[in-house]
Amino acid sequence: SRTVGAGRTAASAFAEPVGPRFSGADTEPVDWRTVPLRPGALFVVGDPKQSIYRFRRADIDIYNIVRERFSDPATGHVLPLTMNFRSVPELCGWANDVFKTRFPADPTAHSPRFAALDAVGPSRDSSGAALQPCPGNGTGISAGGVFTLTHACDRSEVRQQDAERIARYIRSEVDAKRRAFSDFLILTRKKRDRIIPYARALEALNIPIEVSGAGAFGKSAEVEALTVLLRALADPQDALSLVAALRGPLFGISDPELFAFKQSGGWFNLFSGVDDANNSRSRSASLSHGVRLHPADDRGVRLQPDPNPVTNALTALGHYRRWTRLLPAAAALDRVLEHTGYLALAATTPGGVEAGDLVHAVDRVRQVVEEGGSLADAADALEADREATTEVESLPLEPGRTDVVRVMNLHKAKGLEADVVFLADPCGGFEPRVDVHIERTDLEARGWFKVEKKADGKSWGGRILGEHADWPAHEAAERPYLQAEQDRLLYVAATRAKELLIISRWAGNQRGAAWGALNDFLATASELAVPRTAAPLVVRPLDSSSEAQAEARAALLAAHTRACQPSWAITSVTAEASHIARMTRTADASADDPTKVVGTDTPAHRADAGMAWGTLVHGLLEHAMRHKSATRDDLRRLAMWLIIEEPELRAVIDEALDTVERAARADFWQLAQRHEHSVERWMTDPTRGSSRRIGPRCAKSVAMSLTQRSSA
Repeated sequence: SRTVGAGRTAASAFAEPVGPRFSGADTEPVDWRTVPLRPGALFVVGDPKQSIYRFRRADIDIYNIVRERFSDPATGHVLPLTMNFRSVPELCGWANDVFKTRFPADPTAHSPRFAALDAVGPSRDSSGAALQPCPGNGTGISAGGVFTLTHACDRSEVRQQDAERIARYIRSEVDAKRRAFSDFLILTRKKRDRIIPYARALEALNIPIEVSGAGAFGKSAEVEALTVLLRALADPQDALSLVAALRGPLFGISDPELFAFKQSGGWFNLFSGVDDANNSRSRSASLSHGVRLHPADDRGVRLQPDPNPVTNALTALGHYRRWTRLLPAAAALDRVLEHTGYLALAATTPGGVEAGDLVHAVDRVRQVVEEGGSLADAADALEADREATTEVESLPLEPGRTDVVRVMNLHKAKGLEADVVFLADPCGGFEPRVDVHIERTDLEARGWFKVEKKADGKSWGGRILGEHADWPAHEAAERPYLQAEQDRLLYVAATRAKELLIISRWAGNQRGAAWGALNDFLATASELAVPRTAAPLVVRPLDSSSEAQAEARAALLAAHTRACQPSWAITSVTAEASHIARMTRTADASADDPTKVVGTDTPAHRADAGMAWGTLVHGLLEHAMRHKSATRDDLRRLAMWLIIEEPELRAVIDEALDTVERAARADFWQLAQRHEHSVERWMTDPTRGSSRRIGPRCAKSVAMSLTQRSSA
């Protein structure tokens, strides 16, 4: 609905309709670049210096097309917005020095022009107070500006040392009450393996974190294990998926154990473990390697573990398959994750990213099943997501938390800000590769790409299987776009901070430096003072005693019982009126059910109450309106028919007739009769050879149809 609304808003700005024009059976696409605009109707905001998603088909060419259209004085006006309300003047001045050397003076097809940032007023904090020197942090320098975090260790140790120093600084600042966890944002150039060390270093000091963009959702090992499990449960005869599930992290069965099971006559089938366990009356209580099922099966029989781990695992899988037949797919998966403890294990990963991936996967399965898909279809969907490595990002386990340190790759930081921003992982740079080239001409876009076979687990160094004959020319045409986008990425990185921008760097060879050209402008930057040690806050261990578990289960059951109480009720208008009357003490609470006929001997002494009375009056009113010549005797005969199942109402028929006659004498009745209204009529349709009841409009249509048939 949001997209539709936006489209309607944009379309209203054009003097002529924008969209397909119909001419007979043909359609003519309309080029929006040639449609006249209504003056003052459309306002567009864009920052080409933050165009960093060319790999997702959001390239600067589209911005250039829009800007060219609006640059025409007959069409619009381009107004530069350079006032910066985010960063302190020191950061704005430094960014201007850096990027006036990276962006051209005049816009090109690959890059926007340089536009200096104009800072608003003196350096101020988030509350509006002017920033002062902070001697308490041991630096004796201003609290705003650019700082460095330099490492002189071996290249292989840079990332770990960088993560530990950043964690110690954040811990000391928060402990000293100078900042909150939410004031910090840590950015890296790459995903997953480059982010994880920082998340671990922060968690080692009990610093709450939220990890975003740690990698593609589909590349998660946990999601891969869940996909294999779905395939095994969807097809019990799929021995390959079954063995993969047994060898995976859910069960951890070793190859020697699988071989021994097969040599002893075992059968890799979901039903074999259950059957063997039933025959021996030893339904397994354990999965394997410490993962256990409930101590009793569905009939309350206590389960005994089997010494063979493969049999235990097959028995557990049999239970899981039964759950998928009895419960909705998502609910069954929730139970599987609970019984295996796999979700809890994934939550112990840095930032809980893997657990977030599992929760995301369960939602994905629920979506597929609700659309009519099977477990196999859900597995196919997760497999498709694995291939969309740049489209489906990992999500944090608890998105939306506030007082946390945010850790993410640079592409996720667009539009975000923080008081203190770390540009971390100084050796995590990379040279962009040309994989595809897109050209946009008129209303069409054409693309060229090369086909490569990548090495396992690598995104580079693949073997070329095929490419266009002119691929070198297209590669050369694409390279300036990627190089210009690298400058825009650095611009995004340098403009996220409100007060402090801290850039990590390595004193060794700068080949593959993550922050590239920024390192050339750090000569006057001060080194950040980081304490040598930082002690984490002492965290009290959770009470996991049997009493605490029983109390937690009781609280959970009570909350579930409260949630199951209906918050709605089905009632009638008469019943609700009676209920209100009882609440206001204007009626006796012991009165008869208001949905039934009330006799004259009730405490309320009313004979015209209830739904039956309303049905009688409504029926009489409808008949009187349809048939203007109806007499009181006619209405009496109708009333006798209407109350055939409610003989108690015979005593009040005269009162009902009086009510209808009073309504018929009212002004609104005469007004209603004079206006157009629909009635049902019986007529014969010769095309069907039968009689049926139709409305007046339908009758008119039938008459016209018959007239046309006669004319033909």
